Amino acid sequence: EKIFTMLENSQMRENMLLQYADEIIKVEMGSLRGEILRFVAQYGGSCGSAVEATGKRMSLQLEARLKEILEQHKLGDLTSAAGNSVENFQNLEALLQQLLSAVRTQSSRLAKLESSCLSGPAGAGIGMTTKNGFHLQGGEAAGHSQQEVTTKEAVLDGVLAALQRVKEELEEELKSSRQRHLPAGCEMALLFPMRSRRIYTAVIPDVPLSLSSFTVC
Repeated sequence: EKIFTMLENSQMRENMLLQYADEIIKVEMGSLRGEILRFVAQYGGSCGSAVEATGKRMSLQLEARLKEILEQHKLGDLTSAAGNSVENFQNLEALLQQLLSAVRTQSSRLAKLESSCLSGPAGAGIGMTTKNGFHLQGGEAAGHSQQEVTTKEAVLDGVLAALQRVKEELEEELKSSRQRHLPAGCEMALLFPMRSRRIYTAVIPDVPLSLSSFTVC
């Protein structure tokens, strides 16, 4: 019983203290509200206009400064990214173009050599003298010349096939290098292979991101 009595007394005291504190807070808040209303009524016109004008000027200055900083940063990033990507791409493209031109030049030279070999007289070797001093007549000289032309033709065909393969590989490399490099002004590219209609992709940045343009291919 004593314990219950002590608990009831403590609860009553707590309720009384809470009620007293609530009344004090209400009175103080009412007086503070009255003082604020009187201050606003007395100085509201001049202070309000001054504060509003100052706030507008500060906001305009901050916006102008932020725009200037963002433009400078954006121009710097675009210039550096575009310069690096364009310079690397131009160097690679120039190198590949040189290799392609060299391959084409060699192909044309070999084609000319092949045509000159094939257009030569196959049977003009009548009376041809070999290294051992024997005299080849008629069909023997023609057969020997035809054999040499066939051998040269096979070698030239092999060389032309190899050069054609090199040319195709260089063209594929040039095409892939053009596809790998980003256009000037692009900061990032995201590639998501979609093999099913049920698959979807969501890009969630870790920090707030503001985009001026967004391209989906």
